[in-house]
Amino acid sequence: MENKKSYAEMSKDCTMTRNRSTDLTMMEIYVEMVLEELLFHHQKRKTDFKN
Repeated sequence: MENKKSYAEMSKDCTMTRNRSTDLTMMEIYVEMVLEELLFHHQKRKTDFKN
């Protein structure tokens, strides 16, 4: 017997996949912002130390 999903189940799966994709994208943006901020402060301290 084949395991076929109803339209509602397929629609729900598609929506969940999109939501996970959006969450991952937002997490990637947040991580990139944090890393950029850390790099900025590191370079600033390095420059301040030289002067």
